[in-house]
Amino acid sequence: MRAIALEKASGRPVLKDDHPEPVLHAPDQLLIRVLQVGICGTDRAIVRGEGGEPPPGDGYLVLGHEMLGEVVSAGNAAAADYEPGDLVVCTVRRSCGQPECPTCAHGESDMCYTGKYVERGIFHAHGYMTSRIVESTEYTVKLPEELRPFGVLMEPTTVVEKAILESVLVQHRLDWVRSLDDSSAIARDWRFVRRALVAGAGPIGMMAAFLLRHHDVETHVTDVVPEDGYKASLVNSIGARYWNVSKTPAAEIPSQVGNIDLIVEATGIAPVAYELLNALGVNGVLVFTGVPGDRGGEFQLQGGHLMRQQVLWNQIVMGSVNANRSYFVQAVKDLSEISRKWPDALARVITGHHPLEDYEVALTTQPKDEVKAVFDIPDV
Repeated sequence: MRAIALEKASGRPVLKDDHPEPVLHAPDQLLIRVLQVGICGTDRAIVRGEGGEPPPGDGYLVLGHEMLGEVVSAGNAAAADYEPGDLVVCTVRRSCGQPECPTCAHGESDMCYTGKYVERGIFHAHGYMTSRIVESTEYTVKLPEELRPFGVLMEPTTVVEKAILESVLVQHRLDWVRSLDDSSAIARDWRFVRRALVAGAGPIGMMAAFLLRHHDVETHVTDVVPEDGYKASLVNSIGARYWNVSKTPAAEIPSQVGNIDLIVEATGIAPVAYELLNALGVNGVLVFTGVPGDRGGEFQLQGGHLMRQQVLWNQIVMGSVNANRSYFVQAVKDLSEISRKWPDALARVITGHHPLEDYEVALTTQPKDEVKAVFDIPDV
C-alpha cells in the first residue's frame, strides 16, 4: 500500500509502495478508506527536520494528521454506530495510558500531564497520508454527507474550537459573563468576545475567522499579503475585516476599531506573537496556537511595559494545542452551519489539490495564496 512517509535514516520524504495493509484486530475498530489529507505547517516542519518521530521500531513515519475518510468495514462493537460508506474524521493525539494522568483518563489527551501521548503522523504513530487506516471509534467522529466537500478542514477547525472555547471559559472570571441561569449555557457563552483579532490568514487563522463570524463576533484578521489579494478577499467575504500589517501594525488597530477582547495567534512566529500583546485590550485574552519552528526565531523582548499592562489591564496569555474528541463533535455542528451560511467562501479555503506523486513539491513549497492544500488519495 502506498504512503507518503519521512525516512528516519535520510530525513527525506518518500512515496513508499510497501506500507502494510491495515487489518481490524479489535471489536471497536473501523477500517477506513482515506479520501483526503490536509497538508499542514507541521507536516512541512517535520520534513524540514523540526520534529517527527516514527513508531518505535519503524524506520519511517507516515505523515499527515488532517484527514477525511469513509468507513469500509467495522468491528462487531463499532458496527452498532458505523456502517460502510459513513463519512468520518479521526483525531490526532492518543492517550498516554498512564494511571497518574487524570486528563487522559477522562478523554482529554490534548491536556496530557505526562507527555507520553502519541500523535498520528507526528509522534510515535503513523499518520493518514496513505490509502487505508484502522482506527478505534474512541478517536473517530462521524460527519454528515453535506460536509464531504469540506470535511478535510475539520482538524484545523477543532484547533480553534478548543482555543476559543478555552478563552471563553477563562472569562467566567468576569461576573457579567458567568451570571447566566443554567450551566450548559455558560459553557458556550460568547458574550465577552465582542471584538476579536486573528493573527495569520492561513488555515488555522481562516477557520478561526469563520468560527468567530459564525458567532457574530466583530472579527479582524491580520497578515502580510496585499489588501486586494486572495486571502484578503476571502476574509472580507464573510464579514470580517482584513488588515495588512506591513501597512498597519497590529498595535495600531485598536485605536481605529476599539478594545480587542480576544486575539487568536495563528502565525507560529514568536516575535510576531508576542508583539500582539500591544494590541490586546482590557480584560483580554491572547491565545497562542502556533508552534514556532525555524521561522519562530529567538528574540529579545523589553517586557516591562507589557508586564505592567498585563497586570493593570487583567490580561491573560495562554497556549492551546490540538483538540480532543469533544471538540471534533462540536466542530461537526459548527462546520455544518458554517457550510450552509458561507458555502462558496468555505470552498475557497481549499486552494490546492495534489496527487500523492506531488509529495515532494507539496511538502517543501507553499504558493503565495495557499490557504489549505490537500492530497487526494486514490482508491487503490
